[in-house]
Amino acid sequence: MGIAAHSYETLHRQLPFSLRGAGLLFSLLPHLEQVAEHDRLQGLLAGDPNDQLTAATTARRIAAYLCPDDTEATSAGAASYAVNRGLTDAAQQQRAFVPDDGRGLSWRDVSDGLAHTAFCSERRNAPPFQPLALPDARFGNWFVNNASASAVSLAQLNAFSSDCVHVSQTIPPITQAGGIGYLTPNAGYNHVVSPNGPSCISSGLLFSSPAVSNHSGGVNLLLADGAVRFATEDIDLAVWLAIGSRDGRESLASSF
Repeated sequence: MGIAAHSYETLHRQLPFSLRGAGLLFSLLPHLEQVAEHDRLQGLLAGDPNDQLTAATTARRIAAYLCPDDTEATSAGAASYAVNRGLTDAAQQQRAFVPDDGRGLSWRDVSDGLAHTAFCSERRNAPPFQPLALPDARFGNWFVNNASASAVSLAQLNAFSSDCVHVSQTIPPITQAGGIGYLTPNAGYNHVVSPNGPSCISSGLLFSSPAVSNHSGGVNLLLADGAVRFATEDIDLAVWLAIGSRDGRESLASSF
């Protein structure tokens, strides 16, 4: 995926942006030797609602988008990976590669440096939902009472992360959380909680949609320069937040 993203950016002088009915990973298909499938789906997505439904239900499962350990990734268009959407949607400097506001970013927009910015990570698919149970924290979606309505500070992010982890350990989730297909517009994961942490929503701007995997101890992380790292669950949250934004101008206190 890293090579595909760089190939696309070199050819088009920008990264792909969300199109009607499709996400960033969809646009990378031609650079993964999936031209025929890309063109077939693109034709359907440009059609009427029935055609778009056909696209959603017949999209092929692409090997490059599937982790062998993600045994639940069996639906049409399933993907074990998601694009980095940053920290919050509150301000541009807290965003990453999605949502993209309908414009294609380029590597020039990554002022924090490609080696210090996450591009993609794992977002494994969830097993069947079991309500009124305390599941593995990776697969639930909890509510946190946080009503931030303006720019979000680092202190607010840290407090929300702590509250999210706490509530996931004490009450059942309200809904299921899991993987995202490659056709989903503006789909992604964010860096609000540590790898393999819980998903949480709030009454304000903050939410967590973490990188989750079926690996013990962490997740695979694709950096914007194409390098792959294994991010552990106990990574310093300040470092995890810093590599989550593309132009937050954070200072990495420790190496990653």
